[in-house]
Amino acid sequence: MSVYSILRALVCALAAFHVLPQVPEGAASQETNAAIAFVREAEARGIWIVESGGEERRLTRGQDYRPSWSPDAKRIAFQRFDGGGSDLYVMDADGSRVRALTRRGGYYHPAWSPDGTQIACGRAGNGKGEILVMDADGSNQVQLTHNGWEETHPEWSPDGSMIAFASRRGGSAGSGDVFLMNADGSEARRLTRNGAREQEPAWSPDGRWIVFVSNRRGDQDLWLIHPDGTGLRILTHNDALDWAPQWSPDGTKVAFTRARYSTNQELLVVIDARTLERFRLAISPAFELEPDWRPP
Repeated sequence: MSVYSILRALVCALAAFHVLPQVPEGAASQETNAAIAFVREAEARGIWIVESGGEERRLTRGQDYRPSWSPDAKRIAFQRFDGGGSDLYVMDADGSRVRALTRRGGYYHPAWSPDGTQIACGRAGNGKGEILVMDADGSNQVQLTHNGWEETHPEWSPDGSMIAFASRRGGSAGSGDVFLMNADGSEARRLTRNGAREQEPAWSPDGRWIVFVSNRRGDQDLWLIHPDGTGLRILTHNDALDWAPQWSPDGTKVAFTRARYSTNQELLVVIDARTLERFRLAISPAFELEPDWRPP
C-alpha cells in the first residue's frame, strides 16, 4: 500500500471521529488536500511526493535529503550528497529544472523564508557549522553566526522576523540547545538549557509553538515550547528515536520520522498536537523519512 493510500485512509478515519477540525459541508480540509514530500531510501532512493488523490511520484534519484517546500508551493529545495560533498539544490515541484544553489560542499538543512526570497541553511567547515542565508538563487550568501560551534537546522518564524536553530555553543560533545536570533543574526538567545541534546526546531504556522527534538528523558522525543520559553511539554515519549518534525499547514499535527531501536526501522508518523494521538503513515521495506507538508 502506498504512503498516500494510508494517509488518505487515516484522514477519513479521523474525520469520522471528529479528530480533525470540522469544515463546512462540501469544503475541503487542508489535511485532505495536503501533499507531503519525503525521502525514501533503499531500492527507490530519492525524494518522493504523494499528491492529493493518491498519486505517488518520484522526483529525484540518489542521495537527496531534507526536502523543503517554498511558501508558494512551486519549488522544493533539498540537500544532495554527490562526490563526498553536500550541496543545496532547488527544483520545480514536479521534479523538473533541477539546479544547484551551491557548489563548494558542506551545505545542509535548507529552509525557505516566509516570503520565498531567501533560504537559510547550515554550512560546515573545520569540523564546525554556522548558519547563513542566501537569495533563493544561491547568490548573496551572508553568514549569520560566527561562533565556531556546530550550529544546524535553521527555521524561520512565520512572520520572517526570527530564525530558530540548534547549537552546541558552550556545551559538551553530546549536548546542545535550541536558540533564537533575529533574521539578521543579531540578538541570539538560548531558548532551552538542559544539558541534553536538543535540536531540529520547527515553528507552528501561527508562531505560537516550536516543536523540537530532545533526549532529555533518555529516548529521543519531540517537545513543544513557546518562543518566550514558557509552556514546555512533551509531545512523544516512546522507546524510539523521533526526529525531523514538521507541522501540518493547519497547525494541528506534526509529521515526523521514527526509528525503532529493535529493528532500526524508520517510518513516517503523525501526532495530533491536541490529543497526542499517533498515527502511522508509512511502513515499507524502504526507509521513509524527513516529511515536509506542502503549503496551502
